[in-house]
Amino acid sequence: MTNMTMKIGKMNKDSKGGLGMANENKRASEEHVANLLALMTVVREPVEKTVLSDILSVEETTVEDIVDKMKEMLKCSENKVCFHHEDFKESVKKKNSQEIQNMKRRIIDIILNWDEEVANLSEPTKNYLEEHMLEHVEDFVTDHRIVELEDVKRILETVEKRSRNMKDIEKGLDVILNLMVLRWYKNMKIFKSNVESKFLEMLGKYLEVSGYKELKEKELENIIGMIGKEKIDINYEKFIGLFKYNNLKKILTKWFVVKLIDSYFSKDEKELMEWIKRTEDDYLKRELSTWSYRMGKIAERAPNAEKRSEALRYIASILSSLDVRKSREMFEKAIDSAGEIEDARYRSDALSDIAKNMKELEMKDKNLWERLIDSAGKIESSDALSDIAGNMRKLRMKDKNLWERLIDSAGKIENARYRSYALSSIAENIKEIDIEKSKELFEKAIDSAEEIEDARYRSYALRDIAKNMKELEMKDKNLWEKLIDSAGEIIEVAYDRSYALSDIAENIKEIDVEKSKKLFEKAIDSAGEIKDARFRSRALSDIAKNMKEIDIEKSKKLFEKAIDLAEEIENAEDRSYALSDIAKNMKEIDIEKSKKLFEKAIDSAEEIENAEDRSYAFHYIAENMKESEIRDKNLWERLIDSAGRIKNAEYRSYALRDIAENMKELEMKDKNPWEKLINSAGEIEVEWVRSYALRDIAKNMKELEMKDKNLWEKLIDSAGK
Repeated sequence: MTNMTMKIGKMNKDSKGGLGMANENKRASEEHVANLLALMTVVREPVEKTVLSDILSVEETTVEDIVDKMKEMLKCSENKVCFHHEDFKESVKKKNSQEIQNMKRRIIDIILNWDEEVANLSEPTKNYLEEHMLEHVEDFVTDHRIVELEDVKRILETVEKRSRNMKDIEKGLDVILNLMVLRWYKNMKIFKSNVESKFLEMLGKYLEVSGYKELKEKELENIIGMIGKEKIDINYEKFIGLFKYNNLKKILTKWFVVKLIDSYFSKDEKELMEWIKRTEDDYLKRELSTWSYRMGKIAERAPNAEKRSEALRYIASILSSLDVRKSREMFEKAIDSAGEIEDARYRSDALSDIAKNMKELEMKDKNLWERLIDSAGKIESSDALSDIAGNMRKLRMKDKNLWERLIDSAGKIENARYRSYALSSIAENIKEIDIEKSKELFEKAIDSAEEIEDARYRSYALRDIAKNMKELEMKDKNLWEKLIDSAGEIIEVAYDRSYALSDIAENIKEIDVEKSKKLFEKAIDSAGEIKDARFRSRALSDIAKNMKEIDIEKSKKLFEKAIDLAEEIENAEDRSYALSDIAKNMKEIDIEKSKKLFEKAIDSAEEIENAEDRSYAFHYIAENMKESEIRDKNLWERLIDSAGRIKNAEYRSYALRDIAENMKELEMKDKNPWEKLINSAGEIEVEWVRSYALRDIAKNMKELEMKDKNLWEKLIDSAGK
């Protein structure tokens, strides 16, 4: 039984002029409110052991009377009975979701028009309702299905009007916080600033009325905890400005530390870190340092090495602007913890993240970087060492001993492929420090690439070296000759050889045009050896794209040949992929022809019978259109229409979500494609699949900061089906 219910019963028995002693002419209004409160109780907390008359503690009122009044109040028709007289609670349990939502909607309307609804009530009843008004508002704003956009302003006005003492202000804060966590509200920039502003205003009033000294710390911790738990965005400068006394700051710092080490708060982490650097409040700095270090000591005991490393890295970052010694200690332990991660890929990622953090914090501590290099050198992978090299270069670290340590670690990698990538990456990053060492490393990288057994990976490695050498403007002809010989002689697979030669030709053209042209001819010859039409057409279009600056006419002819090959492919899936690839490569030469090829790719994808394969084909086309920066809304609408015709709900959802993601990355804000996406997703019959599709569309619209109210309302309507 809720507190509200018990207070009703007590009031009925003890208060003069209460519900049980009301004048006859007010009987109807009293019952109306009693029914309303009873319904609130039932909807919020289903009845278990007691009948409605017991809940209300009104002896004169029968269940039948209340049911009749409820029918009248809720305007239930005879052929749609709202409640069964015989068993009230069972009828509530049997109600379908829509009926319950209708009841809740009716209640929120009454709350927001309260003055009119309670005009004829007796004073004791009115006083009770005034006292508990915000409790009822809080109960119903937690449900995003019944609180509509136009309710927000009225709810804020109700809170402002009713907040006259500490208890009401506390409830008012809870109401606004509940508004802030509504799923649709999180995406509504137009309302966000108003609600956030009202929250900060109410919190200021709460602190002021409490006189700070009488502040209920538990209530404040609950408020702060909810902001963290629900990931509510807040203006931290204004929020922090409300805290003037040390006992409040102690609560605040604990919250900051917990919030900062939560890896899900990547956006907030940056904002809060910036605030920590700017703040001149010495007390807050000391408290943050103390609590962060304590949390670090707790984090050290975490059994999961990956999570432990992540937490310690965050704490080290927080401490970097507060206590350098403690920060260094936490980074050391984060590196050691990362080294304990069993999965090599995750261990590599953890070390790369630490290197990135140390670079961002401009930490040049030699011992830390040595520790990081040694840990990364134990992994049979190039990623961590490459990332460390890149971050050392960005920090302008010129200690030759550190670079030698890095080179030694890369040279000890047994896998030739990873060794080649690592050496090439270090060569690229060390050029500004030691150009001769850079050349030497490129030679070693080529030698390592020649040892790679798989022709495709050998091709990838040599192409990567060519790209790095070009970016460094490496003009050493002997080095290029060595690279060309390796690509032409040791790659036996025609497809991989043609790509390697084409990439090297494209990268060397500014150094030696004639050599570049000869390499392109060799690449074309290699492409001609490819038997599979899809891969032959793709190779030719890639060569055509690379050689457009050297020989535009030959480039166009190669494109035409690639298109002819692609259009003759019988398999619809292979044809769609080939046409999409050519369209992407052709964009810089002929944008209109590129669009037509994307249309043909969509047509081919529609012929694919398997729903999963068709979904992936649409995803591939969307990716290529994004990379080609195609913003033609008609073309995107056509893609959406085609994806929307996939019969399988899950694969239709995947395709639509992929399209939304790519449109967001293109920063496409045209209303029509988004409206089509919402409509298509809203037609998905399987509820949870529809929910996922609409959720992702909403997420992408939010990140684009789309403010079209009609679009959001359409999205909300579709979600509520």
